Amino acid sequence: MKLGKRLWIWVSHVQFQSIQQGLENHSRQLTTQYAAICNILDFSKKPHLQEALKNIGIQQKKLRADKERLFMEYTKL
Repeated sequence: MKLGKRLWIWVSHVQFQSIQQGLENHSRQLTTQYAAICNILDFSKKPHLQEALKNIGIQQKKLRADKERLFMEYTKL
């Protein structure tokens, strides 16, 4: 294998790890936000919090899709 190709594979792997770490950090942040909202006192009396939970759920779904797309993209190399 030529040096250029090995270097490209190494750079791609480093990029993959960085992006993957960013996705994991974002996932933890969303989970923490979700838990914080669920722990608010008198949750049932604050309907706007339901909308916030819905938005977090949407973001989590998008994050899972991005993660799948990332794995598909980087496994082609």
